[in-house]
Amino acid sequence: MKKRSNHFTISHEESDNIQILKIWLTIMVIFIHSYTTEINYVGGALALQVPIWLDWIKYIISQIISRCAVPAFFFISAVLLYRKDFTWKDNIKKKIKTLLIPYLIFNTVWIIIYYCAQQISFLTPYFANEAKIIANWGIIQYADAYLGFINGNPNLYPLWFVRDLIVLNLLAVVIKKIIDKFPKIVFVILSIMILFNLETHLFFLKAYSLIFFCLGYYFVKYSFRFSDIGKIKMPYITIVYLIAIVLDCLTRNTEINYLPKFVTIICSFIVFYKLTAKIPKGKMHNVLLNIAKYSFPIYLFHEESLHFAKKILVKLLPQTALWQTILYFGLPIIIFCFCLFISMFLDKYFHKIYQVLVGSRSK
Repeated sequence: MKKRSNHFTISHEESDNIQILKIWLTIMVIFIHSYTTEINYVGGALALQVPIWLDWIKYIISQIISRCAVPAFFFISAVLLYRKDFTWKDNIKKKIKTLLIPYLIFNTVWIIIYYCAQQISFLTPYFANEAKIIANWGIIQYADAYLGFINGNPNLYPLWFVRDLIVLNLLAVVIKKIIDKFPKIVFVILSIMILFNLETHLFFLKAYSLIFFCLGYYFVKYSFRFSDIGKIKMPYITIVYLIAIVLDCLTRNTEINYLPKFVTIICSFIVFYKLTAKIPKGKMHNVLLNIAKYSFPIYLFHEESLHFAKKILVKLLPQTALWQTILYFGLPIIIFCFCLFISMFLDKYFHKIYQVLVGSRSK
């Protein structure tokens, strides 16, 4: 593996593309969380009778195409971190503000909301399941709600991404030194991890958190450019993408599914970056850049809004194929718009509070 250059830059155009790409990645995350086969209520789970054809559509969109979202966030985070020189101390001081404080606030707020709602009888079914009765928690359950060392995820599920990113930033200097000293060996180890199991937990970390964060550093180390992605011919990547999707479908729920899943993650990222780069400069481009500023708060706000809405709508709407299809495609867009509105409202009228909530981010 030949090192290309010590110089790495991101042009203004590439930076804009990355920001807009975050919108599509955030929407993908919502679609991932929209995929469900059952809804948990107090007293038990309600299994959804999903037609086979709709289940396959949902699987392809949520479990194949959209699965690039979180790995892409780890990759981009690593690229943006390693593109400039930094010290461990300065980076951690920054990440306390941008990651740790929002992590603690959102976890705590939702624990309080759940506890209060569970004391109100008509709200309890929508804010609880048998494993999440706050009043029954002890010290271990509270610790797990913040660390996720038992269930693998903190209380507010999407925050596992933030937790893993905090851990990776704590290890960022070590990761860089190890890769610099043993680039080929580390690359082989990462490749084996990809073949073995992308979902393996490495104590606090998911395997693919570490894999894609490391790949982000390789991207910087060998001075690749995001513009290089634009040079990849769309017909070629489309063929590879379609083949990988078919293989992913054929190996669904098997132990040999991880390689095609990894390929679809890479292809999804390339395709959506290329499509983003083709958006012409103008009013729409500027609107998307403005929306992109709210990608992180939308990520923070979306899960419980989506979770709550699904629990209500599944009870209210007939579970026909038509309504399930409308719910699957419509609800993520509604939730995205709702969370965008909440973010913009807080930013405009409660700016200082909003800045604390989202980690003092301008983008």
